[in-house]
Amino acid sequence: MWGAPFDYFYDKKGVLTPAQSARVVSDLEDILKRVTVPDPDKKEFDPFAAQAAAERLAQHYRSQGAKPEVERVVKSYGGAFEFI
Repeated sequence: MWGAPFDYFYDKKGVLTPAQSARVVSDLEDILKRVTVPDPDKKEFDPFAAQAAAERLAQHYRSQGAKPEVERVVKSYGGAFEFI
């Protein structure tokens, strides 16, 4: 369910305020960070969730022309799959 705000609102210009858009991106970044770190105590490691978050973030960063950020999020989820 965490991807729904991005999926629904991302391409709809003017629906979200800049602050709301920033919050959606920030939340996706937080999710990506949590699910790419293997931590046996928290059990949040999930490469598939990392992929879902990273693909949405990559879409956002591509639209912003932020190539280094696109590379960072893709490598992040790729690293999670390499780990398993």
